[in-house]
Amino acid sequence: MQVLDPLVSSEFYGAAVIDVDVIKETDTITLHAKDLTLDVETQVQYETTDGDIKEVPIVDRITDEEHEMIHFKLESSLSENSSYQIRIPQFVGKVRNGGFGYSRILAESYGDDESYVSGKPERLRSQYTL
Repeated sequence: MQVLDPLVSSEFYGAAVIDVDVIKETDTITLHAKDLTLDVETQVQYETTDGDIKEVPIVDRITDEEHEMIHFKLESSLSENSSYQIRIPQFVGKVRNGGFGYSRILAESYGDDESYVSGKPERLRSQYTL
């Protein structure tokens, strides 16, 4: 959990490595990405039997704002029953006021001074009354 200045902290930043087990061959990876901007250097990688790291090039990125998804179209298909990693070197997200995703709530208020607490709503609810 992190304390935020409400006038400054309207965004959060991070990096991610997502392990993916492919059940059925596909040439598209879809991620939920509401209010997230993913670095253009996002990669899909796998480890060969020799221990080398290989990349599956992303040839197109399609943002579906209606369904809050991003689709990565790949140059070649990911093999059935194989493991891959999606490497996102940087993402930027919007901090919301309560509700869903990474949010902030007012923790304390002293006159004009306000302190906010941020986190996922289910964790905030267990520690603070909303």
